[in-house]
Amino acid sequence: MLKGVIFDFDGTLGDTTWIWKKAVGELILEKGRRRDEEWLFATAHMGPREIACYLIDRYGIADTPEAVVERLDRRMHALYLKEATLKDGGLELLELLREKGIKMCVATATERLLVRAVLERCGALAFLEEVLSCQDIGCSKQQPDVYLAACARLGTHPGNTVVLEDMLFAARTARRAGFWLIGVEDEISATQEHRRALRALADRYVKTPRELVQDRAWLAQMG
Repeated sequence: MLKGVIFDFDGTLGDTTWIWKKAVGELILEKGRRRDEEWLFATAHMGPREIACYLIDRYGIADTPEAVVERLDRRMHALYLKEATLKDGGLELLELLREKGIKMCVATATERLLVRAVLERCGALAFLEEVLSCQDIGCSKQQPDVYLAACARLGTHPGNTVVLEDMLFAARTARRAGFWLIGVEDEISATQEHRRALRALADRYVKTPRELVQDRAWLAQMG
């Protein structure tokens, strides 16, 4: 039986990928550059400063990495705090899992306090044991550290814990570390090739959390 659930936030539990696209797209246009979406896939595994350096190199932005990070932070904070929501069925899934006694947390690459603020506004924070960020752990999801830290917080181990992820590189990290894996589709960020690979890798693949809410067989495995 599965005892713990670790949710990624952006694109998995949170409907927020569009915010990243809007914030970065506006920055690129503001600097007089031609906007494309290549950056979205190239920077998926990067931290804030790495993303800034990539954008500077890719689009010829005449700013320091620190200045780019500051500009993106301002845009991101404004959009997250006012407009970020959970994906369809996200809150209901948290409610059902808590009723079954399942411990849950979020493991995100985004700033922890920002994600906590969104979860609290959406009524989801109280269902979670913790929100952990790669920025606090000190490494990206190319390493399993944030997932293992989440396990420690939940009092579970990879063999009885499921990770929900939308990004293929992070899903591969969780799988290598021995976690059960549910792939979650994110229409905004995923190519067809990405979706096929994630579907093949995962124990289960869903378009939204609502599919899990409606799946009695899956829920029966929990607790």
